[in-house]
Amino acid sequence: MKYLDLFTGIGGFTLALENAMGSTNRTKDSGGKEDPQRAPEKEREGLVAEEGEGASFEGGRDSEHDNIGANEGAASCVGFSEIDRFASAIYKFHYPNHNELGDITKISTTTLPDFDLLMGGFPCQSFSIAGKRRGFDDTRGTLFFEVARILRDKRPKYFLLENVKGLLSHDGGKTFSTIIEVLQEIGYGVSWKVLNTKDFGIPQNRERVFIFGVRGECPREILPLHQTTSSSIKIVGRGKHQQDQVHGTDGIMSTLAAGTHGSTPHLTKTLTKGKIRRLTPTECAHLQGFPDNWCDLGNYDGEIKEVSDSQKYKCCGNAVTVKVVEEVLKSVL
Repeated sequence: MKYLDLFTGIGGFTLALENAMGSTNRTKDSGGKEDPQRAPEKEREGLVAEEGEGASFEGGRDSEHDNIGANEGAASCVGFSEIDRFASAIYKFHYPNHNELGDITKISTTTLPDFDLLMGGFPCQSFSIAGKRRGFDDTRGTLFFEVARILRDKRPKYFLLENVKGLLSHDGGKTFSTIIEVLQEIGYGVSWKVLNTKDFGIPQNRERVFIFGVRGECPREILPLHQTTSSSIKIVGRGKHQQDQVHGTDGIMSTLAAGTHGSTPHLTKTLTKGKIRRLTPTECAHLQGFPDNWCDLGNYDGEIKEVSDSQKYKCCGNAVTVKVVEEVLKSVL
């Protein structure tokens, strides 16, 4: 299957598709394994959960899908689009052979190869309750029409889009209605559903709407598979911002946000003593379903460099939850 990966971020859609198909087109050298020249990450005193405390943050891929080098039947990427320098570098570290298309507004559909599936989480800030909710009045909101342009010109059989739950209610539902009408006018049967990360075995309360389309047909319904029973949430404190909420280790984290420069999620280490520590970048990656060390290194125009913690937090907050996308793809494809 050939696919186009838009608003790529750190590769959540591509990794999910690989997992869903049981194969990967990543090379062994770019599989996110620890750099042999780099010493193991040092544990920070008082910041690493003791055995048992961090168990709820086990994310990443199942071992049955961790078959780097098994290229038979692997999906083939015709190109990816991402304008964030750091997210793009992380993506290119894992997928150095994928064709970088740059800004979606600059993509020429006349030179873009044909493909079967378009995937992407188009910018959500203008639709989120955490933003100003300016919608199509915001430049980021209009980027949906770039997605529509590519769908209209290339006519792939499938598409899968992701956005915040607030998209459904923005402007009294008019924004979402416009999106669906545009997709239908292009010639796609469309279905959508709000799915929560916590229902897929990952302890994060992250609601996102997934929009699936099939060219000229009625698509399968998007179903939440492998639901789990959520733990109770224990809020022991709350900051001024969404990402500053503090939760107990036996509960479900609030939605990860793209906070930087110290404005990052926190987690209690021991509820009895009231000690609070910051989530590590690795834990944030796990909360989005990525393997260990996924965000550690970036490929900056061929030069491999470490990624700063602030950028790791930001990139994880902007990512899609891999496991959710994986299960959706298994269901609809």
